[in-house]
Amino acid sequence: ADGDIALDLLLNNIHRHLIQKVIYGEIRNLFDYSKYEHCFLKNKWQYESHLNVQILIRNKSSDEILKGMKYQRRREIALSIKAGATIKQANTINDIRQLYTILRNLYNKRVKSPLPEFEFFHRLFLSEVGKIFLVEHDNHIIGGSFCVQYTGMSVNTLYYCGLRNYHRHVFPTALAVMAAIDFGLKNNLQTVDLMGAGKPDKEYGVRTYKTEFGGELVEHGRYVKMCNPFLYHLGAMGLEVLNKIKK
Repeated sequence: ADGDIALDLLLNNIHRHLIQKVIYGEIRNLFDYSKYEHCFLKNKWQYESHLNVQILIRNKSSDEILKGMKYQRRREIALSIKAGATIKQANTINDIRQLYTILRNLYNKRVKSPLPEFEFFHRLFLSEVGKIFLVEHDNHIIGGSFCVQYTGMSVNTLYYCGLRNYHRHVFPTALAVMAAIDFGLKNNLQTVDLMGAGKPDKEYGVRTYKTEFGGELVEHGRYVKMCNPFLYHLGAMGLEVLNKIKK
């Protein structure tokens, strides 16, 4: 009952502060919140099916995790380490800027979807839950992952990236994912969540890549609230056009 009251208060405050400022609001469920569905529906949030990819790491060793991966991903990680690539946690704002530049270029050239401004990633870096991991080779940052940690539970990859065609034996993106897994193992977490895997009824190329790290598909879904339906649908049409141009 206390949880219902707290959630109801939170959703009311979100509505009051954002209704005139945003086109829509979206809550991406990182865990199973189905027992609170009635609170969301009462506050006019609509449930949308959406998949996440979770790697179960509790009580497992690094070798066990690697054995659970597809051969190609396991091979990429092994080759990268053999070639001298390393992973570490970001320590400075300059680290964050360099990694953000790689991510921004990826979104501009290939993903072609909205990406938060640098300030978002800066604040994530300064927060207690933010964990940013770097992939380095020859003293250069070549990739990494922006994550959040839920103490005792999970580490979730909000974004990960790496330089494309960087080196025939170095695969920055695979190591960016491995960095999050390594952190989860060292901190006795239960899962590594690679996050978005698209809607269950639609093909989604990234889904295959993420599951090849040994993850399982789970559906915790999302809750969406339309604040300006006209602009929302207009924006959705614009994204469809961009995706067609991208293809």
